[in-house]
Amino acid sequence: VFAIGECALASDGRVYGLVAPGYEMAQTVAGVIAGETASFTGADLSTKLKLLGVDVASFGDAHGAAEGCLDVVYSDSRSGVYKKLVIGQDGTLLGGVLVGDADQYGTLRPMTGTVLPVAPEQLVLPAGAGGPVTLGPSSLPDDAVICSCHNVTKGAICEHTTLPEVKKC
Repeated sequence: VFAIGECALASDGRVYGLVAPGYEMAQTVAGVIAGETASFTGADLSTKLKLLGVDVASFGDAHGAAEGCLDVVYSDSRSGVYKKLVIGQDGTLLGGVLVGDADQYGTLRPMTGTVLPVAPEQLVLPAGAGGPVTLGPSSLPDDAVICSCHNVTKGAICEHTTLPEVKKC
């Protein structure tokens, strides 16, 4: 018997209720049915939601569980904005939390695991206080996953020049 998604307790003791882990579970099950040696080892839990009208996003190691990591935090209770980036000892972006202003999620999530091209403070501070720096698609490495549901990388998208080719990614 195979189960995926919210009705399955994974071997790591977690229940995954997001679509991307469900797709990875389904891919694992399909591999096993096809006779491959496959196992589900966990999944990306990054997500962007709107809760009670407030944008909320979380990606990577949002809680700073990695040893020796540094939290770079901006909090403005008056405007309802909270931003936290978790940075590794070597300067890599490990994860983050964005509340009230999650506009940078689409750029920051794919940069998880890479060294940021600017100081993290520049990404969390508002204009006039040393930020914001806008990072565009050109700052993403080619192996950055743009669509975690289908595991599509920036490089795969850049290799295709027409809309039908991009849809095939």
